[in-house]
Amino acid sequence: MIAAYIATALGLVVGAVYLWVVLKGLITAKNDMVTHGGGRLGTVRSVPDKVYRDQEKGLLVQSAAGVVLSTLALSLLALGPVFWHIVPFLSIGTAITVIVAFAVEARDRRSEPTA
Repeated sequence: MIAAYIATALGLVVGAVYLWVVLKGLITAKNDMVTHGGGRLGTVRSVPDKVYRDQEKGLLVQSAAGVVLSTLALSLLALGPVFWHIVPFLSIGTAITVIVAFAVEARDRRSEPTA
């Protein structure tokens, strides 16, 4: 039962931060649309093929790890009700990941040179 109380408290805090970050992102997107008359238009620059190859390194391993972990989580859920306590924590972890992605994008936007 303690896990339920912890998940509820964490869920409320993370949910509030999640909604705030998403709302802030929507306001930023709206302001960009008004300012730029559409999407953010930047200068086009050529990117060497090596950049894309470097991004793909480890992609297969990451994908395989995701499949293995998902299968493990589903298998644990099938074993018994005691493992159902991990479901709220997995969803909270997913929300935290989205918050971090928004924060990284906001940081990158601040470091972009303005034209």
